[in-house]
Amino acid sequence: MTDTIRVAAYARSATAPDNEAIQRQIQRCQDEAERKGWSLCQVFQDEGISGNSDDRTGLNALRSGFHENQLDVVLVESADRLFRDLVLIRDFLELAEEFGIEVRISEQKRSLSSRELPQLGRRIHILRGMEHNK
Repeated sequence: MTDTIRVAAYARSATAPDNEAIQRQIQRCQDEAERKGWSLCQVFQDEGISGNSDDRTGLNALRSGFHENQLDVVLVESADRLFRDLVLIRDFLELAEEFGIEVRISEQKRSLSSRELPQLGRRIHILRGMEHNK
């Protein structure tokens, strides 16, 4: 008997309503799960909430799944869908690691760990600059 990998997807859009962006993110996570031979057991989402906010209904429910031992893997389209704040993403990754949960970035087809925060910080800084120049 093989163990079932419990996979959740998380999607976030800062603009509301932006169902198209949310559905695109979920589809990309679904595609990555299928490539790995997994199926999504849960989908969490937040619309109209900044990536600089830590208080989000969908994100809080996702973290509850950590504490309730309901998940093995979290898929997100890109790291900035989780947070646009380096301290918040560090805290999230450390919490996931504490519970043995792998966080995967579907667009890069790889895992994300707290050890990668210096490189991630540079990417977040660049993204913020791009947003301010719009």
